[in-house]
Amino acid sequence: MCFFVIGITTFFYFLECFTIFKNNSIFIIIIDTLVYLFFIFSYLYTCLINPGTIDKKYFWNNIQNKNNIDYQICTICNIIIPKSFKAYHCKRCDICIMNHDHHCPWTGKCIGKYNIVGFYSFVISIFCFIFLSFFTFFLYVNYFDN
Repeated sequence: MCFFVIGITTFFYFLECFTIFKNNSIFIIIIDTLVYLFFIFSYLYTCLINPGTIDKKYFWNNIQNKNNIDYQICTICNIIIPKSFKAYHCKRCDICIMNHDHHCPWTGKCIGKYNIVGFYSFVISIFCFIFLSFFTFFLYVNYFDN
């Protein structure tokens, strides 16, 4: 899925750049390039960073301290998790994730504690990229294509 998302946006980016470049609109190309690079960075950051998986060895090694903290047990993973982690077991990934938000089909992984900021950046950047693409083609059709 990662190659599909990057491939489609790259196709539209180059389509825009060659269309606009033909009309000497360097300002729009710079803005479009910045939005595109922000999209690529935030998407790859979301896809590649650990979402907040819980290390099974840590909690099994510290089981003697379970009386000092409020905990829960994941019945699927059979691990002890502090309730402060707000963990949830993702059935698609088959792992517990801290501060689990959802399993994203576009990134192919869970969105959790460590990649939620990257995910929000990805969503904002893709909407900006789509808006800019439509705006660019609108300008091209109405003003530049004579």
